[in-house]
Amino acid sequence: MISSTHSFSLFLLSLFITAISCTPGPLQHQLWKTPNGSVANDFSQQFSNGNNITLEWNNIDPHKFSVNTTKLDLWVASFDWDTTKARYSHRLMGKSRPSTKPIGSSTNPVFTENVDVTKHGGSFKWKVAIPNNILATDGEYVITFKPAGSSYNYKANGLPSPGFTILNNQTPSNHTKSPTSTPTPTPTPPPSNSPSLSSAAIAGMSIGIGAAVFALLGTAASLFFRRKGKMERDAEELRQLVEGQEDTS
Repeated sequence: MISSTHSFSLFLLSLFITAISCTPGPLQHQLWKTPNGSVANDFSQQFSNGNNITLEWNNIDPHKFSVNTTKLDLWVASFDWDTTKARYSHRLMGKSRPSTKPIGSSTNPVFTENVDVTKHGGSFKWKVAIPNNILATDGEYVITFKPAGSSYNYKANGLPSPGFTILNNQTPSNHTKSPTSTPTPTPTPPPSNSPSLSSAAIAGMSIGIGAAVFALLGTAASLFFRRKGKMERDAEELRQLVEGQEDTS
């Protein structure tokens, strides 16, 4: 019974610690404008990779909040440095030392000065440019001030913003072209080898055909009337023969 109670107490304590670690504190609320320090929980804000974001912060009262140094660098880094499989850090703003390589680029400039958040607020235009291979493994990041140095020291005390998520919008596009249908060519009939007739020849043929038709009609009419006359004469002769036989009897 004591063991189960102890385990339950440890479970409640772990939940309490998790809730505290994921809830922005009063310093974040006072310091950060973008990312918004007044949000209730980490990762409630999202930004897109490749977009431009203006990071903004207020000055803070050094008597109210303990600030170890006024020489700070501005970093973007993986939120959970201890457990992530793809650690990432990039200095956005700060004074580079002669022994280090130049930091920043034309798309991500870096001011060669440290930041003093106890005197005044400020802003920085950040073009989100997390490498895709790292973003594919870990999308949780934080903006933080760290003591000035040549490299990122995740163990050093800092002034972090609430954690946020970076979305990868650079999805590969499908460049496969859809097949286009090729119109089937309509076969053209081969040219005729027979010679074409002229209009005069056609007219002559029409006249000849018409004359032949009239000749046939005339011959048929002549035969018809001749046959009709013969039939009439035969009938007259037959009538006279019948009458003569009747008179004789």
